[in-house]
Amino acid sequence: MLRLDNVAALQSLLADTHAMLPDADYIIDSLGIEWLFNNDGVPYPTTRRWSLPQLIARVQQHFFAQAQSCVSKIQAADLQALILMISSDEEL
Repeated sequence: MLRLDNVAALQSLLADTHAMLPDADYIIDSLGIEWLFNNDGVPYPTTRRWSLPQLIARVQQHFFAQAQSCVSKIQAADLQALILMISSDEEL
């Protein structure tokens, strides 16, 4: 789980053809909108919008897989707080 702060970070991630698994990884912005890429690599928003509970469940799975914290206590008031939680995890 990664937080990407800008387009350059996204482009760097996408340059690595092994960085993402097509059926397991998602690019979701701070509004919860899921993005895909066309054949030319141009991003476009899908109609899928992830809810805060759905994203909290994903973050709980991430932390559980890393055995870093009590997953039942992972909560966030909004998507921005959840993104900051992911950022804090990257710094560990």
